[in-house]
Amino acid sequence: MTKPWGPQEEAREIRSPEVGKVLFGTKYLIVAKLGRGGMGEVFEVVKPPQIMGVLKRLAPEMAKFPKAKELFLTEVRALAELDHPHIVRVQDFDTDGFGVPFMVMERLTGRNVADLIEKRGRVEPDEAYEITRQLLDALHVAHTHDTPVVHRDIKPENIFLHQPRHGEPVLKLIDFGLVAEA
Repeated sequence: MTKPWGPQEEAREIRSPEVGKVLFGTKYLIVAKLGRGGMGEVFEVVKPPQIMGVLKRLAPEMAKFPKAKELFLTEVRALAELDHPHIVRVQDFDTDGFGVPFMVMERLTGRNVADLIEKRGRVEPDEAYEITRQLLDALHVAHTHDTPVVHRDIKPENIFLHQPRHGEPVLKLIDFGLVAEA
């Protein structure tokens, strides 16, 4: 006898979200897949009424490991506490219909320093100074916070040059995936 297929059966099989569909058990519509790493997946999302963000979700194959969930939650906690103009801001945190934790961060526009270097071949001295100044400001806040946070993965790909609609470009430190609370 064949069992009917329903939400209970679907929830047992953890899957990656599909572009154009709502993340199971949430209100977040997946607009685009932005990337995937060893611990997580990153998507551009929208939540009605047109609230844009970037959703980082623990990878489905990692969701069954309590230690992986603990590391992910450490990143969320650390980022949520670091309210600073040069650190990406967390807007939401929850678990999806599969029980997989995710966080939604502010949606940034622009490019990372690695893309800048690849396109131009170099960074001009005055621009390098400003990038370094803003990066050090972010790291100082993280390291001197009530619960100090060490990023542990500083690289050009994780230094984002955000161009807001109004105002000057601003550096945002992203991807605290290997974060450690000191």
